[in-house]
Amino acid sequence: MKLTRLRTAALAAGLATLLTSSALAADVKATMIIYLDPSVQFFNPVVKGAQDAAAQFGVDLDVQYANNDPVRQNDLIESATASGVDGIAVAISSSDAFDESICAAVKAGIIVIGFNNDDLDGAKGNCRQAYVGMNELASGYELGNRMIKEFGLKSGDVVFNPREIPEASFAVARGGGIEKAMTENGIKVETVRAGLDPAEAQNIIAQFLIANPNVKALFGTGSVTSTVGAGAIKDAGVDIPFGGFDLAVEIVNAVESGAMYATMDQQPYLQGYYPIAQIALAKKYGLTPTDIDTGQGAFLRQVAHRFGQAADRQLPLTAFRGSPPARPAGSPFPNDRVPDRDSCPSRKCRATLADPETIHPQADHGHAGGSDLSRLHDPADRLHRRRAPLSGRVPLPLTAEPDDPDEGDPRAWMPRARSRRIDDRR
Repeated sequence: MKLTRLRTAALAAGLATLLTSSALAADVKATMIIYLDPSVQFFNPVVKGAQDAAAQFGVDLDVQYANNDPVRQNDLIESATASGVDGIAVAISSSDAFDESICAAVKAGIIVIGFNNDDLDGAKGNCRQAYVGMNELASGYELGNRMIKEFGLKSGDVVFNPREIPEASFAVARGGGIEKAMTENGIKVETVRAGLDPAEAQNIIAQFLIANPNVKALFGTGSVTSTVGAGAIKDAGVDIPFGGFDLAVEIVNAVESGAMYATMDQQPYLQGYYPIAQIALAKKYGLTPTDIDTGQGAFLRQVAHRFGQAADRQLPLTAFRGSPPARPAGSPFPNDRVPDRDSCPSRKCRATLADPETIHPQADHGHAGGSDLSRLHDPADRLHRRRAPLSGRVPLPLTAEPDDPDEGDPRAWMPRARSRRIDDRR
């Protein structure tokens, strides 16, 4: 009996060593191409997620930046294809500029995963095999409708939606969602090119607000306009509600202070993690890459603004466990809640809610110890408990639940989505 146990223990130890070695061995090569430059802090958690996935799946990862230059981005795609990488993760910031180079890579047998930005026609408009990122149009539409409802915007009103790069796919889609919500309610949307320089963008927004005192609300489009929007409102000396996208130190602080109503968080860490994970799984095991919506309508807010309401009135932060709030008519978000995991532990009915104490602070931003993320984590973590996904879905297509009695926990170390709802009832 002792001998059998010793043999079993030795076999288990040897298998564990083999699995660990194979996980760390860099037997897959991948290139990640970010369309902007390294100074844009939004992509820090994206890179961190990609690096974590590379370490866990055994991927030799090369991160490149296109510096908002389509010619350079095509060159990077073609160079990666020529070097024979196994996979390319690329932000598809244009619906036309990268079609040929991406299709050529796929024809060469390379796995291509889009992330952060996608072709406006999705898989129909580009050869990429999957997209990992926010549903931009749906998120813009949701934010627009929320702002209309919260602040009583009405027909004849004018709102302002400055856009960093108006022709970029993210700006077209998010702005299109906002415009759809406004148009349906007879509200006019004004927009200008704000650029990527924060100081210049803040000045452009402030000057527009000064010149157009009839503007009733401000919408950021990307991380730059959402970062500087609160400052521009202050510079202009106006008092209007403000909502936007993404997480940055300034955005989190603005939401916490009440200077910003809400931000749509697209979980950039997952946008880096999942593309590299899918490339490795496709290469090693032949698993088919799949689209992953990392946005899920995540919506952050802390206090009701003073516009037509009592000043500093706290919104209830209790977890929502009844029927989800009614969607605005025509909302693109599905109403697809599933049973609670406590009553149905298998993968077939995933949990959609979690106790706030269990929300993992690294789900969006990687490890707090990372030198490039230390400024972001402290304020961002304070809002993780207030995240309120407006869709009931949880994007977990690549991992089994740890308590799944049918499948065990083969990938327990993978990031797990946690979510809470804000009860909108007053």
